[in-house]
Amino acid sequence: MVAVSSKDRLANLRFAKATAWVLWVVAVGAAILGLTYGIAEQATGRSIVPQTIFSYLAAVAVAIVYASVGLSLIVRMPRLVIGWLFLGIGLVAGISNLAWAYALLAAARGTAPGPVDPGEVAWLANGLLPSAWFLLTTSLVLLFPDGHFVDRSWRYVLSATIGAGILLVVCLAAIPGTLVFFAFIANPHPLEGWLGSVATTLTPLLLGFLALLTILGAWSMRLRYLRAGPVEREQLKWFAWASGLFAVAGSIEIILGGLLATSTSSLADLAWMLFTATAITVPVAALIAITRYRLYDIDRLIGRTFVYGSLTAILAGVYAASIRLFTAFFVGVTGESSDTALVLTTLVLATSFTPIKQRLETVAGERFRPAAPAPTPSVAATDFDERVADIARRVSRELISQELGRPDAFPEEADGHDAAGPTDMRKPEPPPAHPSPGQEVGA
Repeated sequence: MVAVSSKDRLANLRFAKATAWVLWVVAVGAAILGLTYGIAEQATGRSIVPQTIFSYLAAVAVAIVYASVGLSLIVRMPRLVIGWLFLGIGLVAGISNLAWAYALLAAARGTAPGPVDPGEVAWLANGLLPSAWFLLTTSLVLLFPDGHFVDRSWRYVLSATIGAGILLVVCLAAIPGTLVFFAFIANPHPLEGWLGSVATTLTPLLLGFLALLTILGAWSMRLRYLRAGPVEREQLKWFAWASGLFAVAGSIEIILGGLLATSTSSLADLAWMLFTATAITVPVAALIAITRYRLYDIDRLIGRTFVYGSLTAILAGVYAASIRLFTAFFVGVTGESSDTALVLTTLVLATSFTPIKQRLETVAGERFRPAAPAPTPSVAATDFDERVADIARRVSRELISQELGRPDAFPEEADGHDAAGPTDMRKPEPPPAHPSPGQEVGA
């Protein structure tokens, strides 16, 4: 085993930090350049995908926050793999935003905005980025917070993710027809015949398998929590809180963004902004958990988040179901929609708000009780305890001195304090006279 000198170690740390800064610049630069292309694409008025500028802004926010949190962790702890994972997610988010905006602008204009063929850009992004997302996400849930697996068996989950991700890259690159994630662009390098059919069949299976591996990796966090000490448990609570927020917002995005996008685009934009905001809380919570996990009362914060996050998700589902139900009813009865559907939906939300909130608060009170603070002893109690301890020390010294026949066994210090307590103001008794060994012999 080759020993590494302190000079080489310092050089490696400087190289790691410099690399992290370069990756941060690339991530932020790619995200901002993608926003520039997105603004130009929106300005053409010929967008082939129904989206607003908020989509590009959200992607920029995700890229900057994830990359910045990763850089901050790497600067503090260059060997901690969690920082590199967050930086990698920010990098992938920035490149994804750039590739998407570049391809859309080329489709809207009919010409490439730069020297690179937009079809090739979309082909590379379509093949590489989904596997990168799955690999980084699964690695993060498997390794948070210390960068190690909860036990060696979980290495197989990461190995399976890498293998399935490589196979997914091949299938996405070879699938005939349009690209899976860039459906407005035909695949420039498809595989025809039975190979193309195999790629088409395997692609959804691999996507589902990778999603299952990510969920399985999240399960390892529960095992880690059960085996963790108090510090690591606080860190896991922060990460779980942010991940729960992200999951709730994802449900709302599916409900509002998917079911109501065609009729209420403002709600779809609101759901997307909420989804992005909660995605940003994950790296921020991780940064707090790793660096200053004692900053807030996380148990109380988790309880409140559970109540209002679940309440928001439930009411969003009730709203979506009610507005569709009442609208379908009035269209079926009168042949046209009516504003009464919105009034009845609002009434349903108003009547269900309080009982749902009270029930959720009850559940949160049972599951997320903040730890009781340790009692702080008063000044009087502390002084009394010190006096009792001092008396006990003095009595024990006197008994030991008598047993040894040595009154100077515990000499007092020059400043008037003995070795174990404050000054004894009583006058010391003279030591008993003992005959010398010579006198005893003579007698």
